Amino acid sequence: MSGVKIPASNQTDENSRALRVWVAGNAVLDITPVFPASAADRNDFRDELVPGRLIPMNGVDIHAGGACCNTGAALRFYGFDVEISAGIGCDAFGDILSGLIQKCGLSGNLTRMEGANTSYTVVLAPPNTDRIFLHDPGAGDYFDSSHVPEIPAESPALFHFGYPPLMRKMYEKTGEETVRLFRRFSSHGIPTSLDMAMVSGDSPAASVDWTAIFKRLLPFVDYFLPSLEEICFFIDPNRYHQWKKRCGENGNIPEDLSISEDIAPLAEQLLTLGAGVVVVKCGAYGIYYRTADKKRLTETAKRIGRSADELCDQAGFVRAFRADHLVSANGAGDAAVAGFLAGILRGHSLEESVRLGAASGACSVGGYDAVGSLLPIRALMEKIRDGWPPGREIRA
Repeated sequence: MSGVKIPASNQTDENSRALRVWVAGNAVLDITPVFPASAADRNDFRDELVPGRLIPMNGVDIHAGGACCNTGAALRFYGFDVEISAGIGCDAFGDILSGLIQKCGLSGNLTRMEGANTSYTVVLAPPNTDRIFLHDPGAGDYFDSSHVPEIPAESPALFHFGYPPLMRKMYEKTGEETVRLFRRFSSHGIPTSLDMAMVSGDSPAASVDWTAIFKRLLPFVDYFLPSLEEICFFIDPNRYHQWKKRCGENGNIPEDLSISEDIAPLAEQLLTLGAGVVVVKCGAYGIYYRTADKKRLTETAKRIGRSADELCDQAGFVRAFRADHLVSANGAGDAAVAGFLAGILRGHSLEESVRLGAASGACSVGGYDAVGSLLPIRALMEKIRDGWPPGREIRA
């Protein structure tokens, strides 16, 4: 068993004064069985994962996961003081997760939820196969805005929340608790960001009207950072099912993905619903970004010390970077979020920040957790300048 492998905190980056970031939401004990090296020679594990079959393994990686631990630990590595707010159970998994979070150097509030088990995910990550998640939301279903303390006199530089679809109280009643939380931080002039999570079609969260939730919530969200698959599933299910037909058993995102036909319309819909800056993570393809008009971004710009003219009416696509080593994509999206937010908070331009997000995600896949393979921001920038090879191509 191994814990979170946190590299030494990166205190040598430019503007290294430690800003404080508050990360709230989903906290999970991630359990990843390690496949033996010989398994890399197999192309498809679907034929292996059948009843009655014994598959030999080579140990297990256990680490703190979920948005709080992945994004929080990555931001800490990038030089920020990170405080988290999450719920865990009164059980052995809760004891393990609490200890791992302390090893990450994350401070904050872990609320023990009476009568609830700790949220956990068994991550099956066979070589050459997309991940399979066995997830129990546990204590996450009981977390609400009351578990995030009132804002102290010394306000954080950013408030980030992750994975409301995996937290029942945060999406029921048209997202009332999530809206309340974001309104609180927004009213104090604190920049806000939001990340999502994918759910299965039979999950209770799948039957919720997410468009109605976003209509209430996104006006208080400065940076919205969902994955392409997640946001299509939640706000355009017809398009999502068309994608499923196009790609068959090969995944949920078509290989002939188009920026103008598949991605831009979803981002435009999110801006219409009230988001300030939309950053859509597109996996091995890269990251698409689009911003609202000057009127919508005036307050956002004020919160981060920029001009609205600098932020408004932008759109672009940054291709992914080719991973030097691929172990698991688990947590790579959270690492990409942290790289992007680190760029924004350190004063980089929007496009530069998106590029740092893509670079952070490409590094993250080199380990079983989100942060063990990260490089300092300065090293990421040097690697990009030196001609880091891009990932998969995408149609305009």
